[in-house]
This record gives sequence, structure tokens and C-alpha cells, in this order.
Amino acid sequence: MSDQAAALLSHRRTQVEPASAVRLLTIQQTEARHPALSGRLRSWIHKADAGHPDYLGLRRAIVRVGRSLFLNEIALDEWLAQCSAMPPAPSRNSRSQCGAHTARLRPIDGHERFLSSSKRRNPIEGV
Repeated sequence: MSDQAAALLSHRRTQVEPASAVRLLTIQQTEARHPALSGRLRSWIHKADAGHPDYLGLRRAIVRVGRSLFLNEIALDEWLAQCSAMPPAPSRNSRSQCGAHTARLRPIDGHERFLSSSKRRNPIEGV
């Protein structure tokens, strides 16, 4: 091999980017390491596969080999860190009546149990 060909090959080798860190885990292993995620990961993966905009970052963490599904723990941690940096979601209670229902409740015969005024028992009728 000539010096020129060897220089060309060595030049190509230096331009290859190093592989990013990958730590593959199954869903069960991920849930065992992160108990707060148990029961949520499968639905999140389904949403990411469906193209839901809030879960697109999770797609980087999903690795499929045949029928097996693995999660790159490092990419999952990065995505979760991104999610925690997002602003909080808007309130679901658009009319700002938080606690309005509890304000209408009245005590029954001095007991600590409460019923709404529409379901209040008549003390004369008994039960």
C-alpha cells in the first residue's frame, strides 16, 4: 500500500465520530431502576410512536431489535430532564372554581361527614 493510500485511510478513521454512550434496558429493568415510572412507560412509548408532540424526545431513547424493545437509559434521563425544565401545564379548571363544590357542603347533625345541600337528609324523616 502506498503512503498516499495509507494517509487517506488514516484520515478517514479520524473523521468517524465516537459512538454516543448507550445503556440499553428493557421496560421491566427501567421500571425497577426508576419506580416512579412504573406503569407509565408503555403508554408514553405508544404516544411517542404515534407522533405525539410532547413525546417526540422519547423516540430517541427507544431502540427496537426485531420484536424486542429497549430503552436507552441515558437518552431517557435527558428527555426527562427536558420535561422537568418545561413550564407547568395550564390549569384544567378554566373557570377558576377550585373548591367551589366543597364550599356548598354542610355538616349533617354536627357530624364530621358532609353531604351537598341537594342530598341533605331531613331530620324529621329519619334516614
